[in-house]
Amino acid sequence: MLIKKNKKLVYLKKEATFDGEINSSDNIYLEGNVSGEVKTSKNVYVLKGANVTSNLTADNIQIFGSVKGNITATKKIIINEAARVYGNIRCESLKLLDGALYSGQLEVTEISK
Repeated sequence: MLIKKNKKLVYLKKEATFDGEINSSDNIYLEGNVSGEVKTSKNVYVLKGANVTSNLTADNIQIFGSVKGNITATKKIIINEAARVYGNIRCESLKLLDGALYSGQLEVTEISK
């Protein structure tokens, strides 16, 4: 865990590979290769160049890289330009930017924690 400007976060660098479960109450930044489960009560950022084969669960999720797995956000998901997402999405709000690719089923609904 890193602490940056008095904020806690979990950061997986692009050179890193992780297979397993990440369960945190802090923000999670993924830049490497991840497989398994990723859960937090805060935010998940899948950074450019990341290859994530995992289910993601968080308050907010922002994707710049590639995700293969189901994604659940109690609030908002943003899929940015050049991002690739393959899997089902469940959230309260979805923003899909021009150039992003999404393939899967979508359920936009109120999600209680």
